[in-house]
Amino acid sequence: MAVGTRLSGKVYVVRPGDCLSVIAARYGTSWPRLAEVNRLANPDLIYPGQVLQIV
Repeated sequence: MAVGTRLSGKVYVVRPGDCLSVIAARYGTSWPRLAEVNRLANPDLIYPGQVLQIV
């Protein structure tokens, strides 16, 4: 995460069948940005119940 990045306080709980790009589009951001903020080593692997910060 970049220095000075402010988190919005919004979170999203991943549901079965979700993918990062669809979640990002729903919140008006990009999947690379969500992957960066959430420190996802592999953005293709998200799990139901995982909590993601939305920016």
